[in-house]
Amino acid sequence: MNTKIGTSFGLALLVAIAAIATMFALGMFQAKPAGAATGTKLVATVAVDPAKARSIGQYTVTVTGVSAANDVSALSVGQTVTVTFDSKTTVPSSIAASAVKIKATAVGNGSDGNAGGANQLVNVGAVTVSGRAVTLTVPDMAPGTNSGNIGDNSIAAGATITITFLQSAGIQNANEASAARTLDVKTSADAADTSDAFTITDFVSFSPSTAARGATVTVSGGGFAANCTTCSIRLSPQNRTDPTTGTSRGTGSIDANGVFSGSFVPSSGTNTGYVWVTDSTGDYVVSSKIWTQKAGATPRTTSGTAGSTVSVDLVDFGTGTIADDSTTLGTATASNPSDAVFDIPSTGDTTTLLPYKFVIPVGTNTGTHKVTITDGGVSATFNFDVVARTLTVSPNPAAIGQSITISGTGFTKNGTISSISGSGSADLKGSSSITIDSAGAWSHTTTMDTINSSAGRASNSYTITATDSGLLVGKSSGFKRTARTLTVSPSTAAPGVSVEVSVTGMTVDDGENTTTAAFTMTISSGTLAGTTQFPVGSDGSGTGTIAIPLAATVGTLTLTATDNADNLNADGDANRTAQATVKVPAGTITVDPAAASTGQIVTVTGSNFPPNTTGSVLTFGGASGIPSGGYTADGNGSFAFTTEVPASSTGGSLTPGNKIVKATVGSISGTTTAFAIPNPTIVITPAEASPEDIIKIEGSGFNALSAATTLTIGTASALPSPAPKAGRSGDISADVEVPLLNPGTYTVVLTNATGFTATGTFKAVASKAAPAASTDAPAAIFADVIANDDNLVRVWRFSNADQSWNFYDPRPAFEAANTLDKSGAGDIVWVNVVAEQDFQGGTLFPGWNLISLN
Repeated sequence: MNTKIGTSFGLALLVAIAAIATMFALGMFQAKPAGAATGTKLVATVAVDPAKARSIGQYTVTVTGVSAANDVSALSVGQTVTVTFDSKTTVPSSIAASAVKIKATAVGNGSDGNAGGANQLVNVGAVTVSGRAVTLTVPDMAPGTNSGNIGDNSIAAGATITITFLQSAGIQNANEASAARTLDVKTSADAADTSDAFTITDFVSFSPSTAARGATVTVSGGGFAANCTTCSIRLSPQNRTDPTTGTSRGTGSIDANGVFSGSFVPSSGTNTGYVWVTDSTGDYVVSSKIWTQKAGATPRTTSGTAGSTVSVDLVDFGTGTIADDSTTLGTATASNPSDAVFDIPSTGDTTTLLPYKFVIPVGTNTGTHKVTITDGGVSATFNFDVVARTLTVSPNPAAIGQSITISGTGFTKNGTISSISGSGSADLKGSSSITIDSAGAWSHTTTMDTINSSAGRASNSYTITATDSGLLVGKSSGFKRTARTLTVSPSTAAPGVSVEVSVTGMTVDDGENTTTAAFTMTISSGTLAGTTQFPVGSDGSGTGTIAIPLAATVGTLTLTATDNADNLNADGDANRTAQATVKVPAGTITVDPAAASTGQIVTVTGSNFPPNTTGSVLTFGGASGIPSGGYTADGNGSFAFTTEVPASSTGGSLTPGNKIVKATVGSISGTTTAFAIPNPTIVITPAEASPEDIIKIEGSGFNALSAATTLTIGTASALPSPAPKAGRSGDISADVEVPLLNPGTYTVVLTNATGFTATGTFKAVASKAAPAASTDAPAAIFADVIANDDNLVRVWRFSNADQSWNFYDPRPAFEAANTLDKSGAGDIVWVNVVAEQDFQGGTLFPGWNLISLN
């Protein structure tokens, strides 16, 4: 460091050396090799790269012995070397073993007894960091499988050890510059020793390395010893003299870590030189490179179109001239206006009234270009965006014949537009005189051309091109002709139903004659009734309402809208068309309930049929079911009515199963398969009985007006005579005597026509005792026994019919609990009496008696 502190340090060093020499002379200690501390065997030297203060450095530490007789002791694998950095150096808390390399000039024998290969650079075995002390474990110094490398190879005694801390170790150089930095080294076998001094340097740097007036130059530095809040930044043509008498160009600050940061702005008085930074004590550091101020050029606009003129303010150009064609735009040459030479004022700077100008070459591609202006010895550069010459059209899109306004920018100022053409060279300018204003802008209203907008165009893209008197050309981008479309709503409609049609992109009335713009609707099958022609608006759109022909059948029909361009224009332009499809659907019907037999009433509902039209067909499984009054679809093409499920076309009821129900109204039919004739069913009451008992069999869904042909219980016929006959709706009923059957469960089968059979289940039970001739209340039957001093205790009766027990107790306490309400002749009962008593021609004895009532 070329500083006052450096001078003082040198003086102090001379004094110290003199003192040490005196001590030698007095015999206070004996001389020994430099760098060797008392009792040490080590000598260490250090190299740092880069050596700048606060940089992350690569430290190479070389350790040798004091002498041949006092060499470095041998270190076996697993022993350690410790390097301790000074307090100004920053050591990370951990370092990877791969970031520290070690080698030795002499290596011990391997396990095979042979010496290993020396000077092999290997990773240390491990790294332990404690503060600024970094302990390294000695690895196998000769890895490999060749002779001598087998097994662990130690560091041999007397070897020179080289340790390299790579930059990836992250060791940061000291904050303060000094030529007397040291570190300590010791091994597991040898005491610590302080290394020879090494240097950490200060520095000043700047960015950018060259700049024009008005730019900001950032200055940074490090290694300063004294901080300050306002440190001076100066420029000087020399780097060996203190420039404190020069003019300050800027200021900065030095923090507690010796880091400087500041900036300066080049002005008209700023020139080329070395950058000097002075700290609070007056010490200074100078940059190693020269900062250069260059000429500056600032365009008054940063973008423009090809062919336009750009004005530029110049500074620090000297007093020369700028010749024509001395400005480049990328690789192209840009001339001065009128090919004139531009004289730079004596100040070297242009004024606001006299800027330098150049013309962007016609045909220059759009994008960012580097502009270079040269006056022979000085040049300046800046970036300039060449943009497209704009040509906009409103409205966008526009229909054929529609009024449009074309506007342009970036054209020749105060010039004129010589031509405007559309796709296919259509003339959109006519005889109009179109002038360009002083800003290069213009506007023109015209009519979207018709002759070049053919009916069969494949695309709606359309480009308009304008050329001015200076031959500058602009083209529209993104402008389109309005798409020619036809839409139908709804897109599904029954015959006779009205739909709305809408068109876009049709030819607009341009006022050329008295004909009014319109479009006419046609359909691919049949003829549209009513109004079919509708007006086209000034934007080429129009709407109308048409009705699908009543005779239309199920399918997809094509609707066509055709404008009257041929009549609107005298240029023989063809009429233009647009098409869309409309779907005529089949009718939809439902039947409720979804299952019913011949003769039963159902509700039939339909939609999507021709409106206000009488139905001609309604069939159930091929049998006509049109109600007596017929049916008619309403104004919406819907209907709902009740009707009777018809008989089969061959007579009798419709056989069970799914039936197709079909309705036809006008030209449209609709069907459903979601209707069925149910299978016949029977119900048997009671579900169980004894032979000779009478049971009732009731059925539904049978063949109407047909007599039963089969009625069996099990295999026994139970068909009564006369055979029961089904009614009009298929209901049938019969009282049947149970044939003589063994107790058990049997299948009952009833048939009255082919396909009309129903089955059920019946249970035959054992015959019951003959029923009582008469029934009376137990109190009446046993009145004499009760009257005989309450001789009756209780009566029990068992029922064969339902296998249940019932009792009667005459005592008032049991009145609510009694279950035997009636009894009579033929009933077999148990009777309990207190005393013997005559009863119904017999005798009741005390206790229980089993008797049959008379």
